[in-house]
Amino acid sequence: MDKKVVNKSTSLVHMKANRQLTLIERKLSNVLLRNAQGDFFKKNEYKIKVSDLMSELGWESSKNVTDLKVALGGLVDTKIEFDVFEKEAKKIQYMGAILAEAEIKHGICWYSYPIRLKGYIVNLNLYARIDLEVSRRFRNRDAHSLWEFLVECLSTKNVYETVATPWITIEDFLEKILNKKNTNMEFKRVNHRFIKKSIAEINKLSNIRVVDTEIEKKKDGVYVRFLIEWANVDSPVMDLVDDDKARVESMIRQYSKIKATKSPIAYANVIKKSLANGETTMAAIEEFLEKYNAQKQKKEAVVNTQCEELYDQKELLKNWNNLPESEQKKLECQAINELKRSGLKNIEKDTVANKKLIKEKILEIMENEIV
Repeated sequence: MDKKVVNKSTSLVHMKANRQLTLIERKLSNVLLRNAQGDFFKKNEYKIKVSDLMSELGWESSKNVTDLKVALGGLVDTKIEFDVFEKEAKKIQYMGAILAEAEIKHGICWYSYPIRLKGYIVNLNLYARIDLEVSRRFRNRDAHSLWEFLVECLSTKNVYETVATPWITIEDFLEKILNKKNTNMEFKRVNHRFIKKSIAEINKLSNIRVVDTEIEKKKDGVYVRFLIEWANVDSPVMDLVDDDKARVESMIRQYSKIKATKSPIAYANVIKKSLANGETTMAAIEEFLEKYNAQKQKKEAVVNTQCEELYDQKELLKNWNNLPESEQKKLECQAINELKRSGLKNIEKDTVANKKLIKEKILEIMENEIV
């Protein structure tokens, strides 16, 4: 197995935690799992150099070790329940921590897993092939969570297939994939804030592509599913993929969906015959798609950004005004400390500019902590 890929059990991908893991905690858990897998049953304790660990996380060597300690502590303290979609043959009722313990000593990170959890972690009948090189690129924890779910859906399928995920309710999407506690959000906000943003990052940074998102409104709620495919031949997951063939098939599907008046599948077959007969070319199709997508993204970006920013700011200010004075004070102190760490040493001076910076940082913290 490539050192950059970890086979992550479906049970662990589909886990429900008592809080939403941070992006760093998600990345860290994958790196630690890959480091331990070769000796999983030979040892009860595993080790990795702190410098190697930081490198795998994409951190500079000068990154404060305190941040790593905080992330490790989060994995020790977080309680989980997994296989919430019940994909395993027998429902697993595991409830416990992700790590049993962790310690940093003399430049080495030592860690161990709960005994019962170890038996489930290496169950590879169903798994996701997590490319750590791709994982480290993510900047958004929701995108990373959705990416792992989608990779699991692809990992045991034919590499040339476009795969449809199971239909899931918006509530399950928020609770079981993104692990958010507040699942009573209106669909419009979920779509703008969590689905579209996550897909944009996945398509830009990862080794898979979300071809389409299908939404269906039923009597008992709104359902969503994703059409997905492998995309990146550079990933060690994709060593045997004919990238050109997959790319051509993908472009034909996109083109047919835009141009077809009835059945995109039938239209795609017509396009393939036209290509074979020399009546059209892939260059012409690619040029059309580039122009179409550029115009579409430009329009959507303007509308979505304006709507989302106004909505989010209004909600955050409303939440701020409803907070007790003690909580407001706590957030203000946190904002000031973060601004100091970023180099603003005189941020506590009572000036209009400083007050504005502090308020903006408070709203940023509140936004990042929304669950």
